[in-house]
Amino acid sequence: MITGAAGLIRAIETTISAEETRSILINSAKNVITPADPITSSPSGLLNLNSAIQSSLIADGVGLATADGIYLSKGRTQNVQIDVTVPASSTPAIDVGFVIDQSGSYEDDIATLQTLAQDIVQSLRSRTDIDVQFGVAGFADFPKGDYGDEGDVPYRLYQDITGDSDALIAAIDKLNKPLMNGDDYPESQYEALFRAAREIGWRDGTLRILLLATDADFHDSDTDSSYPGAGRRTVLATLAEENIIVIGLQSGDRYDVTEHLQELADATGGSVLSLDWASSQVVDAITRGLDIVLADVDVTLDVLAGQSWVTGVDPTVHEDVRGGQTVSFMVSLTGQRDSSIEDLPYNVYIWARGDGAALLSRTKIPILVPRESAE
Repeated sequence: MITGAAGLIRAIETTISAEETRSILINSAKNVITPADPITSSPSGLLNLNSAIQSSLIADGVGLATADGIYLSKGRTQNVQIDVTVPASSTPAIDVGFVIDQSGSYEDDIATLQTLAQDIVQSLRSRTDIDVQFGVAGFADFPKGDYGDEGDVPYRLYQDITGDSDALIAAIDKLNKPLMNGDDYPESQYEALFRAAREIGWRDGTLRILLLATDADFHDSDTDSSYPGAGRRTVLATLAEENIIVIGLQSGDRYDVTEHLQELADATGGSVLSLDWASSQVVDAITRGLDIVLADVDVTLDVLAGQSWVTGVDPTVHEDVRGGQTVSFMVSLTGQRDSSIEDLPYNVYIWARGDGAALLSRTKIPILVPRESAE
């Protein structure tokens, strides 16, 4: 199946190399928790063909630059400069995942979200220079002990990442069908973030954003050993690993909620925006949150293929680069192969990424190991 998927991607987008295709398939795999106990078990990666195809379209739109080829004998080192120009929009594509509180106290807020769903879509779509897609998940709490009631769930995916506006609106419409309880005051925000980060179906090459909307405190298994969900430390590590930015949308003014949301925003490069109790400013808040995220990006290089040849990148990161600016990296390559009776060709593929995820540029560096007679 993987071979067939790779062939399909390369048939659709002929500029995508086999090496890049393999990376896209791996990075687009959807991590799904399938065992009965979702907390103590690791997720399994399932092929997400739609996400992989969408990722290849992003890559093809960025275009592949080919550096001048270099001869590289074993043990010798040469440097190649890679210049990266950040697009005016800071990223060519964004995936936005809505993670929405479904407990009873959020009933009015959900109703407002449903009323404003079309406006939210139009606001996201108004950025014509950015390919925006979206997904929707909800949460209340585990139906165990005093944490939640029967019928509550700690996480439910209503729509994975899609460009279908009608699908987004339909998913938001399901958030109160049924509305859940949550029983005690804190809810399963950490568990929901942990699951959404791994399961929402990110496209490779996009800036990844989770919009967390809540008015309640967070259950944390780091401080409550009996709680069955993911804890603060696990969630922060997962968000960093997946290069996800969190924008907090807080209804009300409870300090404990603000504290948790602010920590998530600070750790991921996001922001916290306050709403009134009915979330009536949600469209403006989402717009402001995205504007803050898109103001600048940290630029790094990701070696997709030929990693053994790359022995250094200087600098490792350019921080706070604004749209339209160009930054340069010096990539050191060291020969890894013995000479043969003829020149041996190899390729190194490098993607420049914004904030660890968004694809900014693609570069191919051709390498020839010179034949023995040319030494």
